[in-house]
Amino acid sequence: MLLKEAKEILKNNGYRVLKEDADEPASSRQLWALFCIYKKDFRNQGLTKGEASELIKKGSSERPAKSSGKSLDAKICEHIETVLKPKLDKKMESAFDNQSVVGDADLEGNLIPGRKRYKFFGGGCGFAWIKYDKRNKKLGEVTDKYLDIYRDKYWDKYCKEYIRKFKEKEMGAVLSQDLDVQYTIKQAALDFAESIGINIGKAYVDGRLD
Repeated sequence: MLLKEAKEILKNNGYRVLKEDADEPASSRQLWALFCIYKKDFRNQGLTKGEASELIKKGSSERPAKSSGKSLDAKICEHIETVLKPKLDKKMESAFDNQSVVGDADLEGNLIPGRKRYKFFGGGCGFAWIKYDKRNKKLGEVTDKYLDIYRDKYWDKYCKEYIRKFKEKEMGAVLSQDLDVQYTIKQAALDFAESIGINIGKAYVDGRLD
């Protein structure tokens, strides 16, 4: 029986047949592939070609799927809608339970019955910003773009949504971007930058009450 025929019979019966060179040292191409997959140097591990091949197959099957190729703008929009929006929703819902209200009052400071009352969305009035090393231009570019897209595409839409919900509960709402809300938005921009692989260093969100 020829060797080729014997191998064919073994394969047909579920046996794995190694190539003749499987016991030879792993090739430089295999070692480079392993480094790319595992981020580890296998050159001094004594791997054979057969072992390297198995590791490459295993590592390749476990690697995460490639990026969908979404643009930066699309990724920002997705983050705003799926990460930031739920946080703003919670801020809005907490405003319903806020005991502090403002509205038309008499000379003694008592709220006039029957007049519209307002609750604060967020916290006290103020301003928040991201503090970071200005040499990190990429971080600045991405967070600025995030905040620009949020301001231009989402804030007005979200305000209208929240105003409608407040009206359904027969109350008004102070829907300015006061400090607590601003802080949440700026932190979301910073978190997004880090999530796409930008080194944020010691960057953080700071703010002040006015």
